[in-house]
Amino acid sequence: MKHLYLVVAYAFITGCSASSEAPRTQLPVRADDSALTAFTNDVGWEITIRSARAGVTGLMFTTEGEAHTLAMWERATDVLIPNAWAHPGHLAGGEVIGELTGTHLVDFASTEPLGTATLIVAPYDGANFTFAPSRDLAGASLALTGTATRDDATVDWSAAIAQDDTRTVVGLPMDVDLTQSGFTALAFQFVPVDPTDATNTAFDGIDFGDEPELAIATESEGGIRLRRATQRHDFWRIIGL
Repeated sequence: MKHLYLVVAYAFITGCSASSEAPRTQLPVRADDSALTAFTNDVGWEITIRSARAGVTGLMFTTEGEAHTLAMWERATDVLIPNAWAHPGHLAGGEVIGELTGTHLVDFASTEPLGTATLIVAPYDGANFTFAPSRDLAGASLALTGTATRDDATVDWSAAIAQDDTRTVVGLPMDVDLTQSGFTALAFQFVPVDPTDATNTAFDGIDFGDEPELAIATESEGGIRLRRATQRHDFWRIIGL
């Protein structure tokens, strides 16, 4: 039934009749670690991420709606689409027309598909997801390990961050036009350096100190900074492969 909701959604967004089904496609979604290159935060630590894993659910893909269609869309979804699907894309400035169902443990070093997304064939410019605590991460929803170097000091660090169960990241950049051929998959990225501002990193304000090993917990000063930063869409991205 959700696939039908996607078709109806796109029919109202594009102005086509609900009786003519918009074309759909399915693509595998996998993680991608190509954005995890070494970087320097604002207090001078050169940071390398060795591993990154996240628990996520509700991965949805959005397209921007025409302003004059939104009122019609809202009336239609009140009747045609359950509450869980009625307005999730409005927060991102677009409408949800694709999804990957289920809860997933994303290992950004792995190329194994998380699953298969169902998508309307259309241009996409955003995505949303919700953090999910994972038993594999000891109840955390984000686990990172790496090294940090400044001057003569090198620190091995780990971070285990527990986000709120319902914490949703809205408006991930996604510049994928599925009306163009050639896409074989979608890739989900953690991007610790903001692609639009190289001086903005997810680790800004975190001073690793002189300890040889450092554990960053959710409620530590560094953990609070990292938790807040990773709630922002600046540090996540969906790309087409």
